[in-house]
Amino acid sequence: MRRHTKPAVALTTLTALTLSAFGAGAADAAGTADGTTDSGSTSRAAAESFSWNHGTARVNKRIMERFAGEFLPTGDPALARKFISPDIAMHFGGRTQQGRDTYLGVVAANMKAFPDLKWTVEDMRAEGDTVAIRYTMTGTHKGPFAGVEATGRAIRAESMAFYRLARGKIVEERAQLDMLSVLQQTRHPMRPLPLPRRIRRHAHAVTGARLAPRHGRVRPHRPRTSHRTSREPKKENRTPPCHPP
Repeated sequence: MRRHTKPAVALTTLTALTLSAFGAGAADAAGTADGTTDSGSTSRAAAESFSWNHGTARVNKRIMERFAGEFLPTGDPALARKFISPDIAMHFGGRTQQGRDTYLGVVAANMKAFPDLKWTVEDMRAEGDTVAIRYTMTGTHKGPFAGVEATGRAIRAESMAFYRLARGKIVEERAQLDMLSVLQQTRHPMRPLPLPRRIRRHAHAVTGARLAPRHGRVRPHRPRTSHRTSREPKKENRTPPCHPP
């Protein structure tokens, strides 16, 4: 009996160690699997978010392509109801305006000032719910615009706009038009302001040049002659009469 006890004890101990090791390894494996599951869920969430943003950006970009190609050339109110939210917010020139009717009023005023107005899309980028568009504006100035009456001049200017969309419609627009370029092309050349007399006198004393009082033109310096000398009649070189001796 004693001979078989030691091997039995040794076998029992070895079995216990093996089961213990197996249990620890199983627990580690379970923990690793749980960690992998958490990481996998995070990765799937990120992938789904990216896919959603990418899909939304693609849909919004298609909507804005139709907006630029269908609505902007015509300004049709029926198309406006299709693309523009009734509560759209517009940010332009440091001012904020609200409402689709206000938006249509701005579009109508622009088309009245430039009947052949055309917006050419030069670049378009979309990310999430926002679409950025770079335009080139061309047209003929045939109506009042920014306080300037019609001049009949052709204009060309750059413009950029950021649109935010929700449920397939534009809910916010932030636009920036190169107004300086438009005004420079529609206004007549500005004349310089009249120069004060003291400035003209100082310039004449320093440089000898005479400045025109109204437009600031520099007159060539000419030596002044006395009015008395210039008005004196020319003296005739007469020979005194000869008297006989």
